Formats: sequence, C-alpha cells, structure tokens
Amino acid sequence: MLYLVIKALHVTAVIGWIGGMILQSIVLVAARAQRAGSSGGQGSGADQRFIVATRLWDSRTTSLSIFLVWVLGAYLIVAGGWLGAGWLWVKLAIAFVLSGIHGVQAGMLRRMAAGATVLPPAWLRYVAPGTLLGVFVVVLMVITKPF
Repeated sequence: MLYLVIKALHVTAVIGWIGGMILQSIVLVAARAQRAGSSGGQGSGADQRFIVATRLWDSRTTSLSIFLVWVLGAYLIVAGGWLGAGWLWVKLAIAFVLSGIHGVQAGMLRRMAAGATVLPPAWLRYVAPGTLLGVFVVVLMVITKPF
C-alpha cells in the first residue's frame, strides 16, 4: 500500500513539474516576442509583474515538484527493484534533460524578474512540445517496460 501511495504522490509531482515547465516556456516565449518587438528590450510593468509571478510560482511549486519527483522516484526504484531495467535508464535520461532545461528556464526567469534585460533564445519555442514528447516517451517506457 505504501508503494502505491508513493507512486501516486510521484505522479502528482510530475504533473506539477511538467505544468510548471510549460508555464515557464510560454512566459519566456511571450517575453521574447515582446522584447524583440520593442526598441528598449524591456517589457511593460504588467509584463514584468507576470514574469515575477511566474518566477515565484516556479520557485515555490515547480522546484518543489521536481525535488519530490526525484526523491519519491528514488524510493520507487529501490522498492520496485527497477535499478537494472533498461527502460528506467531511458526514463532517467529524459528526466535529467528536463531537469536541465528547467534550470535554464528558471535562470532566465530569475534574471528577468530581477530586471535584467534578457532576450530568451529562439529555441525556447520548442521546449513545450519537446517536454510533452519527453513525457510521452517516459509514460510509454513506464507502461510498456519494453526492455
């Protein structure tokens, strides 16, 4: 029963993580479009407040979700005896990449919330669909356990 409760908490934390990453990418892509179109490179006061609010959400919710995903996931790996499973390593590789992308986005949000003139890179427009593709592969690995 404890394993199933931990698994449910893990899945819930994943939802928080992925939702937060998609929010980050939407805000950063919108900020890029706005800042690239303005001559001064800075957004309006409303844009800045939205960036600050997104940064707070990220630091309070998304980052906590990521921490929980990794801690609870470690428990599930050990309790389930999955350490030698090939599908798990595919899942972990994708989770490491997503963690890194989150870090890049969080850094940009942090600098922008502090008032720095940051023009997010154009590749960020691919983060949301890439994140969803990564989640699809992870879910496929977990459900099918192909190797």
